Amino acid sequence: MDETANFKMQCPKCGKDFPFDATHCEECSAMLEPVETTGNPSVLPADGEEMPGRKPEEGKGSLISSDRIEDIKIDSLKADIENQFLFTLLLELDQLRNRLIRKEKLLEQLHDKQNGMVNAEYISQTGREEKEIESILTKTARIEMILENLEKNIASDIKNLEEIVRGLTRPSFSERFFQTGRYYRMITSELQIKTVLLDIIRGKLPRSYFRTKRMVRMIALGITGIVCTLLLSWFIASHSQPLLTERPAAATPAPVAAVPAVSEEDIRRLLEDIRTANITKDLKLWESRYAADYRELKGKRESILEQWKQFDYLSLRYRVEDLQPQGAGADAVIVWDIELKPVKGGGSSKITSRLASTFVRENGTLKISAVKKDER
Repeated sequence: MDETANFKMQCPKCGKDFPFDATHCEECSAMLEPVETTGNPSVLPADGEEMPGRKPEEGKGSLISSDRIEDIKIDSLKADIENQFLFTLLLELDQLRNRLIRKEKLLEQLHDKQNGMVNAEYISQTGREEKEIESILTKTARIEMILENLEKNIASDIKNLEEIVRGLTRPSFSERFFQTGRYYRMITSELQIKTVLLDIIRGKLPRSYFRTKRMVRMIALGITGIVCTLLLSWFIASHSQPLLTERPAAATPAPVAAVPAVSEEDIRRLLEDIRTANITKDLKLWESRYAADYRELKGKRESILEQWKQFDYLSLRYRVEDLQPQGAGADAVIVWDIELKPVKGGGSSKITSRLASTFVRENGTLKISAVKKDER
């Protein structure tokens, strides 16, 4: 009758058994592995077979099996987990030491505050602080013991890996892509990781070494990608230049005639249209003398329509002052002498308005682009 398979967690280094919910060995600090408990342990392997967990001897002429490659992959994953476990232990140890310093300072302040006086509250408070300090010390000692065991086991792993590497032949460049070369690279990579872990435990390297190295590698890859993109763009541009030069030359465009400067006569013609539009109340003519990008044209249109409803223009006279041509446009002060009367009847009135105006050419026609009151 077949037995039901049962499993337990076992340390791969010292062979000690642990409950199934445990993760790391208390003695070796190694990650536990599930093993099956059924079967007859006294049964020996047949001739030519290996004992479970026994590694083949590696030498210069030995062949590397696929199973051994898979074992190294698992060992590399364990080394990564070991790195995370070590990082967590060191981080927790720093936090506990900082917390211990704060608690000891607080306890010292309590002693100084009481100054020899003892009461129930003082005893209760100091008791709590001393109990917390004792708990922190216990946790700190436990982590330090785990780190000490971890250091011993990593040092032992390094020694074993160094012996394996010494028994291997360094592969040539072409051999690095075969099974033996791949095995050599994986073994030496694991040896490097273990060496760095040992240096981190001994304080020779910061605990963030692997994360910093990974970040630097990502930045270097990003910079390399940018440089390659720029080089590729330069290569394409430089090699496509002869093709561009071999094409027939395009016809030389005819020179554009220079735009004449704005004269006072040009401005007077525009103002004459504005004068006519106001006297005849011609909104279309009035709008045609303003540029398309004139600010607040809609508000100005509503204002002039309201003004036309209330007043009739009897006369509109203008003069141009301080004309300053600006390329294809000009700035000038326009002085308006206006006489108007209310539409509903009443006497006429005269006003003078000084407006600082900007003129631009739009599709060959001079138009008003900005107007503001001149304070002079």
